[in-house]
Amino acid sequence: PFCTIDQNIGSVIVPDKHIDKLAEMEKPKKITFATVDFVDIAGLVKGASKGEGLGNQFLSNIREVEVILHMVRCFDDDNIQHVENNVDPIRDIEIIESELIFADITQLEKKIQKLTRQAKAQKEAKNQLEIAQDLLNHLNELNPAKTYPKIDNEDVKALIKELRLLSAKEVIYGANVDESCIVEGNSYVKAIYEYAKKNNIKFFVMYGQTEATARISYLPSDFTLKKPSSIGIAIPNGEMFIQNDEICYKGENVMLGYAKGVKDLAKGDELKGVLKTGDLGYQDEDGFFYVKGRAKRFIKIYGNRVNLDEIEEFLKNNNKNVIVLGEDNKII
Repeated sequence: PFCTIDQNIGSVIVPDKHIDKLAEMEKPKKITFATVDFVDIAGLVKGASKGEGLGNQFLSNIREVEVILHMVRCFDDDNIQHVENNVDPIRDIEIIESELIFADITQLEKKIQKLTRQAKAQKEAKNQLEIAQDLLNHLNELNPAKTYPKIDNEDVKALIKELRLLSAKEVIYGANVDESCIVEGNSYVKAIYEYAKKNNIKFFVMYGQTEATARISYLPSDFTLKKPSSIGIAIPNGEMFIQNDEICYKGENVMLGYAKGVKDLAKGDELKGVLKTGDLGYQDEDGFFYVKGRAKRFIKIYGNRVNLDEIEEFLKNNNKNVIVLGEDNKII
């Protein structure tokens, strides 16, 4: 069930127009922008805090992060195995939350053992021991550290920082949906929305197979149920528009162009900051965008784009009179 074993780290530069302006004035030899590092790990399973499914390794990978983004499966597909054998996003969320708490309990119990020895001779250790034991009682009731009533106490903050408690970190839920959800919405997304709202947690929906996804657009969580089939609005500093029924995007994060060979790398910026997504769509009166189809008959097989019209043309040129159809898991 694991798509990866080793963590993948992506570092993204954060554009800042204020720095650009300062650079124009001061003309420094080097400009260094702030960066955000994204640490991608495989999904955790029940028992991860005890080492199930390489859980200890995965948990250690995220102890240093500031925010946990939990991508939750919200689609049915018999071709994609689920470790629990069925799709239940709330169960999956609760498994992860429980495993984070169990891992924190283990960390805190080790700290308490150490403080118990030190408290015999050190008054400060005795005070820390009382705090640690009270926090442990909170965790033992399967409450995350971030909901501890005394979370703003400086000694509590110091303890959480020292132990790098996982359940104290901010969490964002991401619903990973399929194409049918973009058209109709689904009950899985509604369930997560209600759960996230109840627990005051940020939430968003992502359809990973459309070009108009998180790289160019997002759906604010407040509109998840109001506009369940929308891909949302443009990301900050980006612009989306409709041209000949096709969804287009303009922004600084657009690639330079497409390269079929090494020589194409020397062509320079061919797209001029404008990406034609290949998705047909429309914009509603509130400015939200929707996908209604594809500009060309292409599908994605294992993440690779395949143009059905090109396959038809190739076969016809080889004396095969056929009609090519397909879905994202097969070609007919």
